[in-house]
Amino acid sequence: MALNEWVVRIMQTMCLKWLIETFSAAKQEEEHNERNQYLYAGGLCLSTLVWTLLLHPNVFGIQHVGMQCRIATSSLIYRKALRLSKASSSGGDGKTTTMGQLVNLLSNDVNRFDIYLFMTPHLLIGPVQTIIFAVLLWMDLGYSCLGGIGFIVLLSPMQCKFHVSSACRRILILVFSRTCFADLIGRLFTLYRAEIAKRTDERGRLMNEIIIAMRVIKMYAWERPFSELVDSVRKYEVKILRKTAYVRGIYMSLFISSSKVVTFFTLLIYVSTDHPLTADKVFRSEEHTSELQSHH
Repeated sequence: MALNEWVVRIMQTMCLKWLIETFSAAKQEEEHNERNQYLYAGGLCLSTLVWTLLLHPNVFGIQHVGMQCRIATSSLIYRKALRLSKASSSGGDGKTTTMGQLVNLLSNDVNRFDIYLFMTPHLLIGPVQTIIFAVLLWMDLGYSCLGGIGFIVLLSPMQCKFHVSSACRRILILVFSRTCFADLIGRLFTLYRAEIAKRTDERGRLMNEIIIAMRVIKMYAWERPFSELVDSVRKYEVKILRKTAYVRGIYMSLFISSSKVVTFFTLLIYVSTDHPLTADKVFRSEEHTSELQSHH
């Protein structure tokens, strides 16, 4: 995967750069311009094909490992659940392991292996590729690219504390407002995730107790009170899920639109410094900033 992202992906971007340059007025007058266009277009198609052929086996292998980790973890949880004592289930030793917690672990938490294991190689690939594309941006736009790169840095959810005066603090809060907002979104995700796990455990425990005592509930005709109790617990859980969906929607909308904003600021600084704006620079800066945003 590193070879695919560091070499093939870069070659794909460079072939696109050279192909767009051949359509400029200066390149149109060259003798072998048409031949170069075919060569660069073929290189672009070939690099895209190689990138696709190398990507899918890597994704399949990583997902296969994630599935194995998920199954192994589920097996460990199941074996441990069979060996739990009555004291641990009832909280006699001060530590309670409810049925809702086990169901939540097996149904939700272990699925994270399938999702986040794919991101593990990018911990190494991302910084290197960020440096490569930052250098390419510097070669194309000069110091004007620092505005876009700085804005990308501000988009990352960092946790920082400023020990400065009140005036400087207001300026830094204004500059780093997007970073603080990203940090706020991260904190909300963590808070809502813990709350969802807590409410899911409570609902699973309640349903387990109702199923065990179903004969008593039927005998005393307690169906309606227990149904209302389950509905109230479920409504609160859905309320937390709805808040999480709102936060996720805000984050995704900002993430998708941020690459366009970064490109806009980069080109705005470039034009403001009396540099001519051409189509090849626009396409290259858009490609580079998109890659920077995706790996940051």
